[in-house]
Amino acid sequence: MISPLNFKLIHSNGQVYDMHQLGWWVESFHIHSPNAIRDIQYAGKKERLKRTRKGSRLVNIVVQIEQSTLKRLDEQKHLFFTAFLSDDPIKIVRDITPDRHILVYQEGSYDIDNLTDSDGVFSLSLRMLEPFLFGSQNQLSITTSYANRTVTGQVETPWVSRTVFPAAATSFWLEKDQVGRISLPFSFIQGDILELDYKMRKVTLNGVARPELLSMQSRWFDLKPGANRMRASHATTVTYVERFY
Repeated sequence: MISPLNFKLIHSNGQVYDMHQLGWWVESFHIHSPNAIRDIQYAGKKERLKRTRKGSRLVNIVVQIEQSTLKRLDEQKHLFFTAFLSDDPIKIVRDITPDRHILVYQEGSYDIDNLTDSDGVFSLSLRMLEPFLFGSQNQLSITTSYANRTVTGQVETPWVSRTVFPAAATSFWLEKDQVGRISLPFSFIQGDILELDYKMRKVTLNGVARPELLSMQSRWFDLKPGANRMRASHATTVTYVERFY
């Protein structure tokens, strides 16, 4: 029998820990609400909202482990510690939503609460520094004419782009109508591959970082859920990952 709350842990090195396959029973799994951090200013006797940012979110889980002996339980306890510890974010994919995932870190310490000599319960909190549920990776084909490109999800999202130059060109630009424009006044040659990374503010040409190519007048932009009116000087593929609350 599989717990309806079962999930998998996927480490950055590809190691997978499936709670059910390990014989671990997931008793509860709770993702806290978005963490709205408000910066309030006081003007006389009135309060004014200056800024809002999204803080990290907690994930509380309870997992029960049953074994035949105390020694076996102790071995499983230390395997559990290994499964949830990493310096890199750990991906969690739940069986009930296999098309979405979260990224978590273990924070602090915890121990097993023994029920008997051969079984016990872990209760621990994990932290989502990126406070979103991530969905599918999608691509947008950007042409030289303005057109609305639909971005799915619930939250604004970063993106990466890839442009392969079919012929020599004296510049490149990618823009979102009345929002932002990224310009590179550079002499490209046929076959050049240009990649832009919004989140890292990174410009790469043929696999080599080239930050100096970016015009000082460039203004980066994210992608909003819904219609995004965009165009580029050359056919460009923009890739993003859905974000949800």
